[in-house]
Amino acid sequence: MVTHTTQRGSVFQVSLRQDSALSFKERVGFVSAWKNERLSLDPVTPKGGVVPISKQEASSLRVGFKDILGVSRCQNAMNRGVLSRISAKSVVDSGRDHPLVPVLSDRLSYHHERVRSLDEGSCASVCVEVPDGHRFLQNGISGWNSQGQEYDVIVVPMLSSFGRQLQRNLLYTAITRAKQRVILVGSGDAVRRAVQNNKANKRNTLLAHRMGESSTGLGG
Repeated sequence: MVTHTTQRGSVFQVSLRQDSALSFKERVGFVSAWKNERLSLDPVTPKGGVVPISKQEASSLRVGFKDILGVSRCQNAMNRGVLSRISAKSVVDSGRDHPLVPVLSDRLSYHHERVRSLDEGSCASVCVEVPDGHRFLQNGISGWNSQGQEYDVIVVPMLSSFGRQLQRNLLYTAITRAKQRVILVGSGDAVRRAVQNNKANKRNTLLAHRMGESSTGLGG
């Protein structure tokens, strides 16, 4: 398989397989010796390594795939928070209609390495922004741009009579637009009501724009 690029939202993912992976290793390579070794592995047959799995996913794994993996491997996944790549491949190859199958299939296409330590400090970073959206990559980590203007100080009226405004997502939006300080003017009951209200009213979205972008896939 040749090197190919797939688009997910506004972020591009480059995949390396077989001859392309070996060519990348010879000409470019990774800083990490461990990652360079992974480039030599057959991507179809996992040979060691693990994929992360949450306790909720491990519990679902034990219910849906205990007959394939056995009780001990399911319990290890619950205790350790990881699943071996071989076990994950067994789940994917089962072909069962289960939510974990596409999840583990996606995770098998990535390299996973546990964070060993965090060092405090500062350094220059590179932010690759996408002008046609809010998502971007910075130092290999996905992030999102603010979807509106930012100001040094934001003043937010919090009054019980403004029921439409007392929503968690609107309060979050107002607070995250402030660069230095947020001032909430009103009653504490109104703030608590907004924080507890997770029901968002209908609003304008980019749905029409997104449907236009995918019109070729819909036969339009």
